[in-house]
Amino acid sequence: TLDRLCKTLEISKDDLLEEPRKINKQLTKHINLSSILLLVIPLGSIIMPLILMRWKKEFNAVTKQIVTIQIVWTLSFIIATLLTAILSKWFSFSKEIIPMVMLVLIISNLYIIIRNTAEIEKNNNLHIKLKFSLI
Repeated sequence: TLDRLCKTLEISKDDLLEEPRKINKQLTKHINLSSILLLVIPLGSIIMPLILMRWKKEFNAVTKQIVTIQIVWTLSFIIATLLTAILSKWFSFSKEIIPMVMLVLIISNLYIIIRNTAEIEKNNNLHIKLKFSLI
């Protein structure tokens, strides 16, 4: 039964029988807060958490979800910015609309990062999370 289950799930027996690892709360908070690097380095909100996860070997559902959120946010940021630029040309909006949209999106990401950090501290989980993981 175990062999069939492992074959169906495409995982090894060791992975299936391994006890769940406890989440390192401090390290998980640091990985989450490292996403703030997006303010300085493009794609820093994805790259830095991945570097920390790999360096400290902290791969768990919460850290994978942190990176997934940042990937989705980054793609959303690009799409929203491009759509705003296109719509502003079509409807003759002022040129200040694009930086305003970008600022609102960055503030929303900062809120997500800070809110999730508080929830990690309180419950070892994320408050804002997705129902899927890209990692």
